[in-house]
Amino acid sequence: MCDDERTLEKLEVLKFSGLPSEDVTEFLGAVKRVVIARGRQKDHEWITDYTESCLRGNAMKWFDGASVTDPSQFSTWPSLRRAFLGRFELSGPPQAPAAVASAAWTPPPEPVSNAPLPSSIIPNPTRSVAKAS
Repeated sequence: MCDDERTLEKLEVLKFSGLPSEDVTEFLGAVKRVVIARGRQKDHEWITDYTESCLRGNAMKWFDGASVTDPSQFSTWPSLRRAFLGRFELSGPPQAPAAVASAAWTPPPEPVSNAPLPSSIIPNPTRSVAKAS
């Protein structure tokens, strides 16, 4: 067994399901470290195949569907990374409908006062205004 094979045996087995508790940037960083360790930086097909082999559950379902509808999004490392970040970076625990509604709508400010305006501010239609000479 050569040194490269021993090094590769020590690499952790990567798994990514796309759950809110998983960090997609950590997963992508780990994939990149494996790609570099194996000297496959220019082998985009290998990178895509390796990344796919790490997927489980919802992430695998998403990848299978996305690779059929638009396979070009996985044709290079930058496009693959963009696709994963676009799909999983903002995923987090789902918000309750009320939280979503309150985040989208802000009530108008309360009126300062409901008291009637003082009569000195209200124009008096019966009073004549003197013209300047």
